[in-house]
Amino acid sequence: STKREASMAVGPFKEAAFNNKGLFTTAAIDCDQNEELCEIEFEVTHTPFVACFRAGGGAEKILFTGNLHAAQLESFALQYIDSEVSLVNSVNIEEFENKSSSKKKVLMFTDLTSTSSLLKVLSIEYKQFFEFGEVLKSSKDLFEGWNIDTIPTLVVLTDAKNYLGYRYEGKYIKSRVVEFLSQFIDDPEVEKPIVPGVFNLTADRLNEGICNELDSNLCAIYSGTDLKLLEYLAYNYQKDPIKFVYASITTGS
Repeated sequence: STKREASMAVGPFKEAAFNNKGLFTTAAIDCDQNEELCEIEFEVTHTPFVACFRAGGGAEKILFTGNLHAAQLESFALQYIDSEVSLVNSVNIEEFENKSSSKKKVLMFTDLTSTSSLLKVLSIEYKQFFEFGEVLKSSKDLFEGWNIDTIPTLVVLTDAKNYLGYRYEGKYIKSRVVEFLSQFIDDPEVEKPIVPGVFNLTADRLNEGICNELDSNLCAIYSGTDLKLLEYLAYNYQKDPIKFVYASITTGS
């Protein structure tokens, strides 16, 4: 292969990395500048040369043999993401809720036929703190019980029998979902929002359709300092179509 072909692969490679930020890690090596690394460590026989290494899989590589288009590169990498996501339905939801008592339980309601890459990544990276499950649309009783009308919907359970939990609001971008989940992690080293179930209403969230004219739910906006009040309200109105947010926090001298 020529240097021109290798150079042409950079664009699709960067696009695949950008589109899946946080889902898999990408790196590029200039083999002209790193001949020993390419030939001995990675056994590169030609360029462009693309390989995938599974998390925890050591040096074993899986070679990419498709066309160097972003979509094919994405599909190639995403298929090798490990998963610890459980399939949850009305038969086993009680078992799921009682599983690993030290961990919070998270459910994703979905109409996908396979587990989303985002949920797979979260289930591996945050398995110390959460048990992750997915509920398929065929589980109509759970969809109706939780009053799910938007797909996907992610819920941190507080009481599965009574269909109670904190719902994630916003785009399904890893950094945003992690920000939401972090508030339920009981670890002083994990940065988290001030109050569980309550979030800051920013311009970005408004642009995403939260608490603006496109939002079908009610929105209670608070500008005081007693966020415990919002926590109390958010917990007691979990099943109702209302969000509790704060616009700004000011403290006296």
